[in-house]
Amino acid sequence: MQSSHPDSIPPWLTPPEPLCLEEGAIHVWRGIVDIPSSRLQVFWDTLSKDEQQRAQRLRLPQHQTRFVAARGMLRSLLGRYLDLSPLEIEFDTGPHGKPFVRNAVTPKLHFNISHSQKIALLAFSQESEIGIDVEGPRTHLDHEAIAKRILNDQEQEWFQSLPSSKRPSAFLSCWTRKEAFIKAHGAGLTFPLKDVTVTFLPHQTPRLVKIKDPYFHDHTWSMYPIHSRPRYAGALVVAGQPNAIHYWNYQ
Repeated sequence: MQSSHPDSIPPWLTPPEPLCLEEGAIHVWRGIVDIPSSRLQVFWDTLSKDEQQRAQRLRLPQHQTRFVAARGMLRSLLGRYLDLSPLEIEFDTGPHGKPFVRNAVTPKLHFNISHSQKIALLAFSQESEIGIDVEGPRTHLDHEAIAKRILNDQEQEWFQSLPSSKRPSAFLSCWTRKEAFIKAHGAGLTFPLKDVTVTFLPHQTPRLVKIKDPYFHDHTWSMYPIHSRPRYAGALVVAGQPNAIHYWNYQ
């Protein structure tokens, strides 16, 4: 269940053409969701009616813009991997709400998406279930109060060992790692966050320490930090051990 990671921060590169998702590899994409209105319109035109309605239900225009940009990027990238037009992609969900492409003609493509403030992160794999999460800095977030709700006893002990100035960033690291795991295993958002223990202190290797549910505990899960932007926290969780992880900039 444990996995190590390189100490160095991998660079975000321009993807090659043609784009190829090799067996055993993970592709992670970073995109900016604050984009010009002309580009936003292109993305809007690729969305389904349901996605457009979801965007319109968001109260703030900025949240609408960022949702449309993130969904547009997802459709664009899925189209490249599956050789489909972004508009042709049809989504469906599994028993616990995890989305998949219903009309893919190639073997199943695993994917996951998260966006926060200016950044969207997207992950793709041929074979492995994956989960990704990102959180931007939140100046007014009550980290201490939320930590009491989602951190278990072991994690609370680690959290309280930190000086108060280090706790906000450590909390975001912990939160994104737990969320990425929940999204990877696909058991749904009702999975108790306290039931999974993750490392998050600066000197600790990112890993899953313990999962209460014995079914998930017996599986191998790899965890990697995602450094998308200064002061942002991010995490990738993969079922199994990938051969390689490539980090691409969405252009």
